[in-house]
Amino acid sequence: FRYLDVELNAVDENTLNLWRSVNGSSGWASVGGVANAAQNSVTLNGLNDLSWFTPAPSNAALPIILASFTATCANNQVTLNWQTKQEQNTNRFEVQSSIGGSIWTTLASVNAKGNSSTPVDYSYTDISSGRKFYRLRIVDNDGSFSLSPVETVDCSDKKWTITARPNPVRD
Repeated sequence: FRYLDVELNAVDENTLNLWRSVNGSSGWASVGGVANAAQNSVTLNGLNDLSWFTPAPSNAALPIILASFTATCANNQVTLNWQTKQEQNTNRFEVQSSIGGSIWTTLASVNAKGNSSTPVDYSYTDISSGRKFYRLRIVDNDGSFSLSPVETVDCSDKKWTITARPNPVRD
């Protein structure tokens, strides 16, 4: 698994393992691997199925199950909705956005319920007139964090009217 230095978010490359999820949003589990900082890679042999994989430090897992995370646009307003299935010692959700997908800016911090074994719904609204990427930085009480999958939304007003004259048009 290869990664870019800009994706590390100040994480020590030498502590990276591979994490696996069957759906990409919940149930992440460390499956090991060997980090090679010089090659920006984590290698794991013996895989026998297809899943979602991501590199993260061995202590990166949070006691949270993110059930969903969506972004929709209407009238230049992006509504982010997410739901957790369970939370344990979760401190907050930092809503982050990016224009190009590599440099992220924190827009807001939404306090988490903290501890719950039942679903909890959250939302945040952003003003946007173009294409943006959104993600959640999920922070635990001890400061450890994980990142949600990235959602992309385009609020561009791309309605064009073309008039061709005379009618019928030639050449």
